[in-house]
Amino acid sequence: IQGDGQADLTVHGGRDKAVYVYPDSHYPAWEKEIGAEALEPAQFGENLTVTEVDESNVHIGDRFRFGTVEAVVAQPRLPCFKLAIRMGDKTFPQRFLKSGRLGFYLRIDTGGETRAGDAFERIGRAGHEFTISRLWQTVFGERDADDAARALELLPHLDEGWERRLRMIARP
Repeated sequence: IQGDGQADLTVHGGRDKAVYVYPDSHYPAWEKEIGAEALEPAQFGENLTVTEVDESNVHIGDRFRFGTVEAVVAQPRLPCFKLAIRMGDKTFPQRFLKSGRLGFYLRIDTGGETRAGDAFERIGRAGHEFTISRLWQTVFGERDADDAARALELLPHLDEGWERRLRMIARP
């Protein structure tokens, strides 16, 4: 992984979406929900499928190392039409968003090499309470104005889209 460049920046990508991470623990739930015996590896378009972490225990700003790469959790994933195409279901992006099983994007701090089986090791904690799940819940669940204002205060590096969503909730 060299830096944070991507091929298609028209809808996807940018420095805060360099690597998409998805927890393997979500696969059984999706297999049951959609009636599939076994989903393919990287079924949801992820670059890394990981164990032992998920949206409930990963905070915006946590730092991870995998291989010799070091990266920072930048934001949750929001599904798009490409996921609908991949799943063969035009309603799937809405189902995916509603589930809260989104995965998250990383921003690359130190490029390097990684390979299948490398540990996905947390090397730094953000020091605030905003997990991926809590940010999702604040924006798409409860729409809590106080939580939105606190997120804006504690998460100064969120991209423009997430900031806009939070501002709309914090100041209706």
